[in-house]
Amino acid sequence: MMKLQLVLVLLLGLCLQVSSAINEAQMKAARKLIRNTCRTKTKISDEQIEDMHKGIWNDDDDVTKCYTHCCMGIMKMQNKHGGFDRELAAKQYPQIPESMRESLVSSLEGCADSGEGLTKKCDISYAFFKCVYFSNPEEYILP
Repeated sequence: MMKLQLVLVLLLGLCLQVSSAINEAQMKAARKLIRNTCRTKTKISDEQIEDMHKGIWNDDDDVTKCYTHCCMGIMKMQNKHGGFDRELAAKQYPQIPESMRESLVSSLEGCADSGEGLTKKCDISYAFFKCVYFSNPEEYILP
């Protein structure tokens, strides 16, 4: 009986840990992992990534566009057409650190339709990332 109680307590603890938001350090580590994975996959340079974070968006750069598509896919916020999927993203919102949740969710939701009218998946993802950046450049945290 004692072993069963111990197992139940451990399972409960695991469930509580999984359901709670990650902290900012964990968020930073997750962004770094996504960035490194997609950088390798798309062959984007660190300079191209940093340019996006500085507000320099090269609308003719297919590598950057496909980098954003890769990131969205890993973040599990992408529909089958390459755009933002509100339902999938809503499942991720509780994981966002509380200190940045309201601002980030507002930017994500505000840009949900930013790729409308575009047909290429990389272009759609790029339009979304760019919109999120310009909606709140000071707090832009996408990879």
